[in-house]
Amino acid sequence: MIIVNIAQKQDEIQQFIENQGYSFVKKMGLKLYFEALTEDQQEEAKDLKAKIKSHDASVFFSVEVGK
Repeated sequence: MIIVNIAQKQDEIQQFIENQGYSFVKKMGLKLYFEALTEDQQEEAKDLKAKIKSHDASVFFSVEVGK
């Protein structure tokens, strides 16, 4: 599970992540949950963070691995 903590532009960032091939699972507060695509979730989270940052560097967010 990949978790994106973000307060601003949640809908826009969710759509962007889904366009990267991720399946949206749920939203809880500031957290958006997505199904991981690979077994190496740490590396996947790092790559997704870089993609989001290149898409919109103006938002403050974090990406982490969850259960």
